[in-house]
Amino acid sequence: MSTITGFDEKTNGWNKAIVQKMGGVEIADAFLRGEFVLTKVAQAVQKLFTHVTGLNFPGLPAFNINDFFTKKNTKVKFYDIGSNFKSWFGDMEVATTEAQKLSLDRLKQNSYDPDIIKEIGDENCNQSLAVIRWHIESGQANKGSWYGGYFLDKSGSRRAVYWDWDVGGWGVYAFEVPSSDRWNVGREFVSRKPLVA
Repeated sequence: MSTITGFDEKTNGWNKAIVQKMGGVEIADAFLRGEFVLTKVAQAVQKLFTHVTGLNFPGLPAFNINDFFTKKNTKVKFYDIGSNFKSWFGDMEVATTEAQKLSLDRLKQNSYDPDIIKEIGDENCNQSLAVIRWHIESGQANKGSWYGGYFLDKSGSRRAVYWDWDVGGWGVYAFEVPSSDRWNVGREFVSRKPLVA
């Protein structure tokens, strides 16, 4: 058996650092079993986010934005609908949306749109607002969490949208992309990013 130069000089802390960098003991064990291959791309994917869970979006029939995202909604309570959201999405007809698997990922550090979009993948960002409706209406959205994602408005422009629970109701807001403001650590992003087995 060949000797790896310099390995004997490494400490146990060095080994632990490698396991932590890979994402934990389970991933390290899977790597040793040959189930994962480490690449520079895979390392970049893990940079900003921690994967929370997969979401099985069942699809929704067509609806008008104003029929759901309103303080007059008797089934879901909204405490605020941001002015930008009303301007860019108000009275928008949302087409029937097909079922799909989505990814929910939590930011590990404060980040800006370009870096987030790069990690999610530009092709995985744009979603239907039906996703937010289902996320809230179905109870999948946790009232103690803060959510975000990217959606196309009435003009086809990509907008950053976030939603969270506060003051006894849901709030939903929209911003330009890229925004000069950063997303705070802990924000959970919903996207069409492929799930990693």
